[in-house]
Amino acid sequence: METVQIRTSTDKNCNTQDAPPRKRRRTESVWRSRDHFEDLYEVQDVFAKGGFGMVCAGRRRADNTPVAVKFINKCQVKYINVVMNGEECRTIKEAALMVRGGRRSNFVVNLLDLFDLKHQAILIMERPTCAIDLHTYRKERGHLTEDQTKNILRQTVSALVHIHANGVFHRDIKEKNILVLSNSTSPRIKIIDFGCSCLVSEEPYQPGMFAGTPSFAPPEVLWHEEYNSGPTTVWQLGAMMWQMTSYYRGFSTKKFLEGSLKHIRDLSDVGMDFLNLCLLVDEDHRATLKELQRHPWLKL
Repeated sequence: METVQIRTSTDKNCNTQDAPPRKRRRTESVWRSRDHFEDLYEVQDVFAKGGFGMVCAGRRRADNTPVAVKFINKCQVKYINVVMNGEECRTIKEAALMVRGGRRSNFVVNLLDLFDLKHQAILIMERPTCAIDLHTYRKERGHLTEDQTKNILRQTVSALVHIHANGVFHRDIKEKNILVLSNSTSPRIKIIDFGCSCLVSEEPYQPGMFAGTPSFAPPEVLWHEEYNSGPTTVWQLGAMMWQMTSYYRGFSTKKFLEGSLKHIRDLSDVGMDFLNLCLLVDEDHRATLKELQRHPWLKL
C-alpha cells in the first residue's frame, strides 16, 4: 500500500529548487530537458494564467493526442516524498496528489507525463474533447435546471468521496475546477487543478494553512479557527451549488454570514434541504460527504 510523506522543500529562495534531489530513485520520467519536452509535445493556445504560471492546450506529437500543459513557476513548486513498495521517490506534490486522489476513478483528470526543469515544472494532462469548465458551461447555457444541477453535483459528490477516501484534500472546489464533458446526452465531470491540495489529516488544520478560494472559505476559517477537510469540502460544494442555482451569481461566505446574500431562485424542498445541509454554519452539524451521497435529492 502506498504511503506518502510531505517534504518541506519549498523555500522562499526559489534558487534552492533548481538542483535535482540527491536521491533520484524511480524518477526517470522527470528531470528531463526542455528540448526533450518540445520534441514530445506541441504547445498551442493558452487556457489560463495566474500567479502559479499558465495552462495551455497542446498535443502529443507521436499520435496527435490532445493534452493540457500546465507550466508552474519554480518558486511555486512543492515536493512530496512517495514511498511505494519499499522504495522512496521525490516528485512534485501536485502531480503526486492528483494521481493518488484519482486512483481507480474516472472523475479526476489523468496525469500523462511530468517534467521538472530548472526554472519550471510542466504537467502533461489529458484534454478530453468537448470539455469546458463548469463556470463557462453554465454561462453558455444560461441558468441550469435543477435536474442538470443535480446530475453535476451527484458526480461531484461521488468524486470527492473517492478522493477523500484516497487521502487527498482538494481544498479548492469551485466551478472553474470542475470540467464538464458535454459530448453525450448526460454530461460527465472531471475534477481538475490539485495545486492547492494536501493530504487528509485526522488533526484539524490551522486557519493560516487555508489555500483555497477566499470567498468560498468556510466560516471557521474566517473566524480564525481550526478547520477540517470534510466540512470544508462540503461548504465549498454548497457555495458552488448556490452559484449554480441562484440568479445571484457570486457567493461570498462573508456576505452569507451577514445575511446580505439572498438565494432568489426556486428549488424543490428536497433540493433546498441539500443546499442548507452544506451551508450549516456550525461545522459539527454540517453534512458529511457520505451523508450528501445518500441524500434523497441525489437519488431522485
